[in-house]
Parts: sequence; C-alpha cells; structure tokens
Amino acid sequence: MAQERKMMALQILKESVFDETNHCSMCAQKEPIGSRQHVTKWIQCDRCKRWYHEKCLGMTKKKLRWARVNDWDCVFCC
Repeated sequence: MAQERKMMALQILKESVFDETNHCSMCAQKEPIGSRQHVTKWIQCDRCKRWYHEKCLGMTKKKLRWARVNDWDCVFCC
C-alpha cells in the first residue's frame, strides 16, 4: 500500500503545473509557508534532484548538517 501511495504522489507531482526547479517538492511554494526569513535554505535530493525547503522537511539541525555534506535521498526516493 505504501508503494502505491508513493507512485500516486509521484504521478500527481509529475502531471501538475509544478516547477521543480523553483518550487519546494514538499510544499510546492517558492518560499516556505509562513516564512519571514530573508534567505531561504534549500536542499536537493541526490537521487531525483528535486529541491526542498529545509524548513519544510522538519529535520533536526544535526540531520540537516549531515544531509548537506553527504548523499541525501528525499522521502520519494527512500
């Protein structure tokens, strides 16, 4: 069932008007929802190359530091 949900989510994402080079793959926005920061931090999946706002991922600072310097796979690729 989890695999079917993943495939359905990927299909919806693929067929949407979503611009994967300028929008977060988690929230589909250019800026994180509710963000008041002047600089938005992004992280890219090393497997599928989708971009994510670090804020949207909800990862701890320790996990984000690790993901920035190592190969990181997003929730779609895990």
